Amino acid sequence: MTSEANIFTVRPVLKSDPAYAQVAALYKEAFPFKERFSLLTLRAVARKKAVDFLAYFDASAEGEQLIGLTYTIAAGDYLYILYLAVNKELRGGGWGTRILDYLKQQFPHKQLVLEIEPLDKTAGNYEQRLARLGFYERNGFKRVGYDFFEGKVRYTVLATGDAFNADAFSRALRKLFGGLYRFKILPASD
Repeated sequence: MTSEANIFTVRPVLKSDPAYAQVAALYKEAFPFKERFSLLTLRAVARKKAVDFLAYFDASAEGEQLIGLTYTIAAGDYLYILYLAVNKELRGGGWGTRILDYLKQQFPHKQLVLEIEPLDKTAGNYEQRLARLGFYERNGFKRVGYDFFEGKVRYTVLATGDAFNADAFSRALRKLFGGLYRFKILPASD
C-alpha cells in the first residue's frame, strides 16, 4: 500500500519477499543480539491478527530502496512498537518520523507505546541513547514513569498521549500472548 502523506510503500515481511534478506540484515544491524527475537519467531507471531511485521520502501527511488521496518502489536487501547528501525544510510532524513506518522494514521485511537534503553551516563552508547530519546520526544512520546523489564534487562517506557495506564497495558499484552512473552512493568527507578 502507498501512503498519501508519505512517499513509501508498506508490505508485510515475508520470507518469500525479494527484499527479505535486506530486512533481516537491517533487523540484525539495528538491534543487539540480546534484544532480538529470532526472525522465525517474529514471522510466526506476526500471523496473529493484532501483530504486524512491516517493511517500508521508498516509492520515489529508482528501483526499490528499503527505508525501514516496524514490528507492532495492537493490544487493547495500545499500539506497542516492539521494533522500529531505519536503514542506516537514510537515518536523519525524516523517515523515522514518517513511519511514526503512518502508524499514528493507521491507529488513530490507540496510544503508542515503546521502550528505549535507560539514560545511563555510564553506558558506552549514552549519546546514542540521548539522541534516541530526543527523536521520540520530538515525535510526541514522553517518559511515563515506568520501566519495562525483559528478564533482568531494563528499558524506559515512552508513550504518546497524556496518561499511561501500566496495568491496563500489561493486561492487554498478557491477554494477547498468554505466558509466551514474559515481562514486568514497574515504577521507574530513576
